[in-house]
Amino acid sequence: MSMARNTVAAVTIGLLAVACGSGEETTSEGTSTPGTTTPPPETAPPAPAEARPSWAEAGFELGSTATGPFQAGQEGHFDIRLAATGNYHVNEDYPISVQITGPDGVTLPHATLARPDAAEFSSTVARFDVPFTATAGHHELRALVDFAVCTPESCMPDTRTLAIALDVP
Repeated sequence: MSMARNTVAAVTIGLLAVACGSGEETTSEGTSTPGTTTPPPETAPPAPAEARPSWAEAGFELGSTATGPFQAGQEGHFDIRLAATGNYHVNEDYPISVQITGPDGVTLPHATLARPDAAEFSSTVARFDVPFTATAGHHELRALVDFAVCTPESCMPDTRTLAIALDVP
């Protein structure tokens, strides 16, 4: 008879625990708060990146050079250059990438570039030579550059957007 009582007691306790719940919810910090429910954290979409012709920050300079003259319908080139400054160096192990977008009228054979596409890559500089063909006119391109520069103590991954102006007569 005691085994039957123990079984009934265990089932009753189990049902009470399920029906009542503990009344506590665990927060994202791992603490519990009696009687509250923490909604999942909302992630806001990233703000649009500010585009500049060049960036000069602690540890690096990033810019583009588009020297003509260019001719409509013929291949031209511009470059994108990251230079480490001060005690910083370009992280040669970081998967550097460049994503270029442009308006209609500009054709880019390679709109996405990575380290193997670099014309020059060392601990002091990463430079990409970017071919394009464009129709006559003023064209504004954007290059999203994802890179990292480091000191001997720490690395600083970063993403910046370059504004590139191409004037094709």
